Parts: sequence; structure tokens; C-alpha cells
Amino acid sequence: MVKLRFTGLDTSACVFEAQCLVGMKVVEIFESDQGAYLFILEHSDKRAMLLMEAGVRFHITSGEFTQNSLLSDFSMKLRKHVLNRDIKSIRQLGTKATVDVEILSKTVLYHIIVELKFGGNIFLTNGDYLIKKSLKAHPEPM
Repeated sequence: MVKLRFTGLDTSACVFEAQCLVGMKVVEIFESDQGAYLFILEHSDKRAMLLMEAGVRFHITSGEFTQNSLLSDFSMKLRKHVLNRDIKSIRQLGTKATVDVEILSKTVLYHIIVELKFGGNIFLTNGDYLIKKSLKAHPEPM
């Protein structure tokens, strides 16, 4: 039976598994036609792949990935701010199905916030959690 919802408990397990990625450098980011993002990570002689998709999944993978030939604005912004930077931490926000991946360059901190609930989103924020770019646009409040 296919799991239809990503719960806080599922998120906790995925975050626990992903702790081995802390300290690794983001060396490449790919985007699929379905809106999934594959992060290629390296540290010394280790290599890993982290797959995230808003509202669907967040996990380490070793499978095949079909990348989109055209990059979205969100992908370009991710590449600009996250490539060649280290993962400082990966944590769950409260008990919700939301993951915070902290990315650190020498002096600049960024967060990739992944909402795993149905209809979720992915946000790139600065160190103060001010949104620089989101995967899905939301209308401006009046």
C-alpha cells in the first residue's frame, strides 16, 4: 500500500537518516520535470545524493534521476546561493513535517526549508529566515 501522507514521525526518521550528510559540500543541484531536487554532496572520499520534493519526499538516494533540460528560477537561485557550500545542520522544525537544512559559506548562512505536508513548498531563506525565493509563489497579502 502506498503512503499518501508524510507525517511528523516520517520526517523525524528522514532527518535522523540524513545526519550523516552534515559537513558535506553541495557540489551540484539538479531539478526533475516533476519538481524534485537532487543535491550531490561530497566530503573527502565520500559522495551522497539527497533528494527533496515539496509535499512528497526528503531522503538519501542512490537511484537514477532524470533531470530537466531547462532550469527554473528557483533552481538558479539555489545554485547561486548553495553550490560549493557546506551543510551545517539538518533538523525537523518542531513536530511538523518540515525540514530545515542549514547551508553555511564562510560567513553567510542560508536555510532550505522543505514542507513535506500535502501541497508543501520549498523555501530558500537567509540566516534570519527572510525568504529569498520559494518554489511555489503565493499571492501578496493585501
